[in-house]
Amino acid sequence: MRLMEALEEGYPYGSEVKTPEEQLNRFFSLTPADWDQLAAKLQLRYRGQPNIEELIRADIQEYVTRMSRLAYGGKA
Repeated sequence: MRLMEALEEGYPYGSEVKTPEEQLNRFFSLTPADWDQLAAKLQLRYRGQPNIEELIRADIQEYVTRMSRLAYGGKA
């Protein structure tokens, strides 16, 4: 859940609640620059942690998995 908390802090979702469709539209429209910004935000969140790269990778993978499940009918 760490990634979802980070996303709700302002990027990419902002503070307003988005419908599943809006979340998917945003997810599928992320550019390489958007992914870089997301990774940078997570890097700030985990600064000082010895396994920062693993934490960032795990959070991004969790986000991708949740959006994939949402898009393709699995449990989100």
